[in-house]
Amino acid sequence: MSDAPPPPASAPPPTSAPAPSPRRTFFARLAAAVRRQDWFVVCLEVGIVVLGVVIGFQVTSWGQAQSDRAKEQTYLRQLSRDLAETERLADDLARTMAPLERAPRRLAQAHYLPEPPPRDSVIHWAAVAPAYWEISPVLGTAEALVSTGDIGLIRDDSLRIAITAYLEKARENIRGWGAWKDVLLRQTDEYGATTPVALLFAEWVGPAALDSLDRADDWMALAPPGVALPALDTDALVRDEQVHRLMVRITIAKDNMAINRREIAQYAAALREQVEAELDR
Repeated sequence: MSDAPPPPASAPPPTSAPAPSPRRTFFARLAAAVRRQDWFVVCLEVGIVVLGVVIGFQVTSWGQAQSDRAKEQTYLRQLSRDLAETERLADDLARTMAPLERAPRRLAQAHYLPEPPPRDSVIHWAAVAPAYWEISPVLGTAEALVSTGDIGLIRDDSLRIAITAYLEKARENIRGWGAWKDVLLRQTDEYGATTPVALLFAEWVGPAALDSLDRADDWMALAPPGVALPALDTDALVRDEQVHRLMVRITIAKDNMAINRREIAQYAAALREQVEAELDR
């Protein structure tokens, strides 16, 4: 056995103390400065913290303002597209409705002519007099702005007011248009009960078209196949007092529906100009 002493045990490595947090360091420095009554250092430390907080709020506020401006511009671009589409739809509808609006007026005027108009004209007027197409303004973006409260993102006060006013005017005109449509439908029902619709339809579409119709469909079932329908007495239709009164009422209803349609388009055009003036500002 060796009498040599055993080798000394290796000492454990020193443990490193955790680094103090910046917050604790700040408070330690501040406490030390207060104990030394070094008020300059105290004010400097507090001032640095306050300035950092203020700058942080300013950066956050600037970032929020930038986000709000981006949302505002997105809304305005979409609103401009909605308004332009509303104008386009109104123009298309005006062109489509023009002959349908003239028809009942022409038939009402024909009642007073010394000689009845040409037969084909009377048949066309009588057939399309009750016809109409629905209005369809695009209100999605304006409604979203108001319903979600995002209307507050619009910086210009007058534009915010104009958007809200446009939405209310559009809804008012839609309601007005719907009320006059109900008048038109009531007159159409009475017109259908007064006029030989089967004869009128048969004359309007012509024999070739009648031969191709599916007679199983009720609205096309004018007569059994192979049975000739009598000719429509267009002179009697023009002179009929009840038909004349119905044409006058239908004309009035369609004229007022056209007014509502034009007002929607006019308000849309005015608002679009105002919206486009605010784009990219």
